[in-house]
Amino acid sequence: MGLNSKQYNIILFIIVSFILFISIFKWIDYLTYNKYVVECFTGGPNDEKMDGSTSHTVDLPLNTTQS
Repeated sequence: MGLNSKQYNIILFIIVSFILFISIFKWIDYLTYNKYVVECFTGGPNDEKMDGSTSHTVDLPLNTTQS
């Protein structure tokens, strides 16, 4: 009892999808390990601190009196 063409294509598609899925995670791990992708909240020497020491207001349509 062998596989017909449709069953072979489905099995091949599953195997290729699994390999691509694993390789995407490996690629993301490589990029983050080698600092190609970094967190946006890691403060550098010129970045503003994210501890609430600076404060300012932004006028949004919800809190303005002008329309």
